Amino acid sequence: MKKLKLVLIIGLNLIFAQFAGAESLFWQQVSGPLSGDVMSFAQKSNGTIFAAARDNWIYRSNDLGKSWSKIQFDSTMKNLYVYSIAIRNGSEIFIGTTGGVFISEDDCASWSYIGKGLGDPFVNSLGVKSTGEVFASTMYDGLFRTTNKGVDWTDANKGMGSPSINTIAFTDNNDIFLGTYKGVFYSRDNGASWSAMNSGIPSGSYNIYSIAVIKKFNLLVGSSRGSIMKTTNNGGTWFPVLDLKDSSQVYSIVTKGDKEIYAAIYGKGVYNSMDGGATWQWINDGLFNNDVLSLFQPANSNDLLAGTWGSGVFRGTSDVIQVQFSSGEYCAGSEINIPFTISIGFDSTNYFTAQLSDSLGSFVNPVNIGKLNGKDGGVIVAKIPKNTPPGTGYRVRVVSYKPTVIGKNNGQDISIRELPPLNIEGKTLVCPNVPHVYKTESSGDIETKWAVIGGKITGDISSPSITVTFDSVGKGTVKLVQKHLLTGCQDSTILVVQVKFPDKPIITRKDTSLISNYDTGNQWFYEGTILPNETNKIIKPSKTGKYSVQVTDSTGCQTPVSDPYYINIESVIDISMNKYIFELSPIPATDLLKVRLLNENSVITAYTLYSLIGEKIAESREFSESKGIDVTNLSNGVYMISLVVDNQICFERFIIRR
Repeated sequence: MKKLKLVLIIGLNLIFAQFAGAESLFWQQVSGPLSGDVMSFAQKSNGTIFAAARDNWIYRSNDLGKSWSKIQFDSTMKNLYVYSIAIRNGSEIFIGTTGGVFISEDDCASWSYIGKGLGDPFVNSLGVKSTGEVFASTMYDGLFRTTNKGVDWTDANKGMGSPSINTIAFTDNNDIFLGTYKGVFYSRDNGASWSAMNSGIPSGSYNIYSIAVIKKFNLLVGSSRGSIMKTTNNGGTWFPVLDLKDSSQVYSIVTKGDKEIYAAIYGKGVYNSMDGGATWQWINDGLFNNDVLSLFQPANSNDLLAGTWGSGVFRGTSDVIQVQFSSGEYCAGSEINIPFTISIGFDSTNYFTAQLSDSLGSFVNPVNIGKLNGKDGGVIVAKIPKNTPPGTGYRVRVVSYKPTVIGKNNGQDISIRELPPLNIEGKTLVCPNVPHVYKTESSGDIETKWAVIGGKITGDISSPSITVTFDSVGKGTVKLVQKHLLTGCQDSTILVVQVKFPDKPIITRKDTSLISNYDTGNQWFYEGTILPNETNKIIKPSKTGKYSVQVTDSTGCQTPVSDPYYINIESVIDISMNKYIFELSPIPATDLLKVRLLNENSVITAYTLYSLIGEKIAESREFSESKGIDVTNLSNGVYMISLVVDNQICFERFIIRR
């Protein structure tokens, strides 16, 4: 017998289950004696759940699967394996075993054998139609039907050839679908005749282990090749929604509506899709045994039960983290307290994070708004981001780190109101004692207030603009507070202002001109006296002496006066003409500067060395072209030399670099 035959019943009692999905499931092994290989589940109308364990036992839960007790069999059933369980009329409990079918009508206190007439005693799946008929599939002799509690069984294999049947499913209009090792079969006449419905199913995926009915004409089937196929025309054609491209078995499928799908994949755990099969994710947190045989969602519960091979039942719950946060209206930027409780133990290194949805309640891209370190429930102090768009459908939830659990959202819509659009226009670098204007956008439904530190306000502090004069050099602030009169939402912003004079100008020289490092606002001075009309960036000195410059910017700020620059106008000629008179070498020089006259008849009668700012460094009226000029005492840098050549003064720059 093939190992996988042990799980053929898993689709039986699951095909009508509609799992009330949540943001995340966390699995815990249930308490009680339940262990072993759990093949099938069924639930009575009073809420009691039964689990069929292959090792000769039935288990019962009266608390929706949280705890279980063992049901004893009599001695005649001692060596039988239980593979399937089904309930009819709320009180008749049927089990399929390796020794046929048994029935209990006294809540499992006693059992009666009703397997006479079955071609094969190995019953691996059971199904109950809404009209009352009970169907039993056998390992080797196909399908049988009874209408009188098993007193008589009718062969229902016409058109199938008695294949090995893995699972039975019924649609809302009582059509029957079978998953077999030969593919999918379909009957519209209560099993009197059958037709194969395998169009679109790859030949290697004909071994169908599970069937789920989504809605009329829409079904899913799971195969032995790690694939799930879907039909939207009652089995006329099938197309893939999942293909793992391996030999893993899809033993059970549970659906919610036509979008939410949960699949038990043996050896891999539980796979979930929230978009009808377009994308999938594993949801195995806490599920330490991934050999899942069966899935079941109890009525009146959001939990999901998973039967495993060897480890009994795991309960997947979305209520591990529950948020107690009511609906209300909040301003963006508000601080909110989010209380929550937990139902499992968490690691000592765990932390909880509060998350905010979008305005439609979706957590596709959640925003983290608060954090609480610890392993216990409590209150997360969270803050709604200031840039949160206004909306009325926001939700909050709490997620954990270790273990990873995504809690359910708070279940109530939250309204978030927008803040005023704060913006201060004005300079951040200003002069002392010079008025500066600061303004903002405003409207009739926004209240405005200004405040200043380090300066004085001129004008109405509730108007859209003010004039500020800062007192002294240092740092000042301009604060704007605005409030929506309709919502009461208020926000503020602060503009930090540096109060200082502009940097002192720097004068450089190029040939016969002096140049300010400021492009505009210049005023030149000669020997401390203003030079009328000399306000450009560049000045051409007309006489020997010290020149300086001061700058006034567009706001009226004045710089300190620059350091003076001395220039000897008598020595100033156009340096560009020097190339026709002499050459300096080497450039850069180290200890000796050579001068070569280009006209052999010319004579140098004196020389003077200057710094770039015009300070005289050295001079001599003795010059020897062959000896050159000793510059040993000069530091690295740029210098000027003036030469008296044929009674004409020439200037040239040179560099010292060692």
